Amino acid sequence: MPSPPDDSAPGAADIQADLFIAHYLEFLMPGLEQGVPDLLNELAGTHFSGKAFADLTLAERARVFDLLSEHEVDQLREIPTLIGLLTLAAVYGEWTGQDAEGNLVRRPLGWQFTGFDGPSRGRLNLLHPNR
Repeated sequence: MPSPPDDSAPGAADIQADLFIAHYLEFLMPGLEQGVPDLLNELAGTHFSGKAFADLTLAERARVFDLLSEHEVDQLREIPTLIGLLTLAAVYGEWTGQDAEGNLVRRPLGWQFTGFDGPSRGRLNLLHPNR
């Protein structure tokens, strides 16, 4: 998710979504945390004159994900979707409001973006009469 100057709101890099993604990749499969960046760097280097993925423009990075989504290995084709979903979860989930122990200590960024005022046991103003 872009950040300034491409977008006025904080983006994935600003909230260190990479740490969130790395944690969940390692949770899903030990070694995946390092395997995905290695794969992205390999594709970037092959298709963009030896450049590392992090050194590519946003358009070039998108092309690397497009290439990966066409990979001959089924599981590797799923990585762009997984990274996209984890990025959204990092930005819009509660992760940005948690401390190192996982306690919610501040209003998460996603709540600020969407105007969500936090969990509630009920929202009586949203109930329809006679239902």
